[in-house]
Amino acid sequence: ASSPPLRRLFAASSPPLRRSPPPTRPNLSFLAGMSPAHEADELFARTYGGARPEVRASAPGRVNVIGEHTDYNGGFVLPIAIEKRTHVVGIRRAHGDVCRIVSTHDGGERVYFAANATLVPGAPAWANYVKGVVAQYLPDLPGGMASFDIAIASDVPLGGGLSSSAALEVAVATFLETAYGLRVDPKTRALRCQKCEHDFAGVPCGIMDQMVSSCGQSGHALLIDCIPPFATKLVALDDPSVVFVVANSNVKHQLEGSEYATRVQECRTAAAVIRKRFPQSGGVESSAAPLLRGATMTELLACKDQMSVLEFQRARHIIGEDARTLDCVDALVRRDYATAGRLMVESHNSLRDDYQVSTAELDALVEIAMRVDGVYGARMTGGGFGGCTVTLGRADRAEELIAALEGEYTRRTGTKPTCFVTVAGPGPASSRSMRTLVRQNWIASSVVVVALAATCAVLLRVHRA
Repeated sequence: ASSPPLRRLFAASSPPLRRSPPPTRPNLSFLAGMSPAHEADELFARTYGGARPEVRASAPGRVNVIGEHTDYNGGFVLPIAIEKRTHVVGIRRAHGDVCRIVSTHDGGERVYFAANATLVPGAPAWANYVKGVVAQYLPDLPGGMASFDIAIASDVPLGGGLSSSAALEVAVATFLETAYGLRVDPKTRALRCQKCEHDFAGVPCGIMDQMVSSCGQSGHALLIDCIPPFATKLVALDDPSVVFVVANSNVKHQLEGSEYATRVQECRTAAAVIRKRFPQSGGVESSAAPLLRGATMTELLACKDQMSVLEFQRARHIIGEDARTLDCVDALVRRDYATAGRLMVESHNSLRDDYQVSTAELDALVEIAMRVDGVYGARMTGGGFGGCTVTLGRADRAEELIAALEGEYTRRTGTKPTCFVTVAGPGPASSRSMRTLVRQNWIASSVVVVALAATCAVLLRVHRA
């Protein structure tokens, strides 16, 4: 049995929780002007009776430099982790299965749930990204249960195609690993977070977002092969003379869901036609459907009459985009930014004309950016039908570029874009408070002392016998 000091320690740090309805949401005006990391700390203290968090974790959003709509076709993508991050802070409770979460995004309303084998999605929708990650980690946790209090804050823009959901998932996963002392490799973490999005958010996303948020490194892009086992390659992007400028059009059209599914099917049909004609050299076969990965333009042109115009256009974009992505990697390694920028513009034109997922607003942002001296290239990024563009340019012209985007885009559309500069930032990070480390070390030391004392007692009895 545990010694009395151990029982007192756990009792002091983990009072039992009652499954009572959460109180009314608080006024969050006190967070004005704070950084997201500070927001999370202060929200935690205000929500949980002045307590201070013992574990802090964060993970980045992402922007895709090139390689759009290639992930579900088994192709290549080249994202970077951006410097905007989601922060999760909190404490682990030693007993029970009740979790309490609060977020600045939802106005500070608390959400309670039981983290055990019965865990299922529910309302509010944003909390499912937390629940889904917890569900993936339950087999690793003591008794298959979790209990914690956390607060969440973020400066990753919501709904802008910068993977705020993946940032939240990876931040929660990193919090759990730190709080429970788990060792999970970054790729496994990414796959768990992807499964969370599939099972708890109902979004059949590819692996790109979670992979770069989990595996990204400062000063590097991440080339991802989107066919299992999802090989990755770091691509140096540490030249201080260049930056990326992300511009959010602040426009989102309502076609995205249905149009996404339509394009997936058009690509599958085109891949099936190519494979039928070229069974040995056509696209790669997945467990579910033929993919366009590995198909060539020559094969596509030979099959043009066997598919619809739209199917041909969709396949032409995917096959060309895979080639552009690999060529862009080579250009960035050589610091040939003019070539990399040209490939980004070609990617945008293909997304606009062949894949037809751009919008007038995104086209305007690209056009305006390309008129600014010192810009190498620009393109829409993300799924399309609104969202963001990404521009590669000289660091010393970034302010001029943002001024041009804000001024001209606002004049044309009546909507001001949200722009920010970023470089390739780090992946997830975490820390534990000194109090937590001291308590955990004290517990471990106490267990060792008790075990040694028991061993000595046994040896002494044996010696006397």
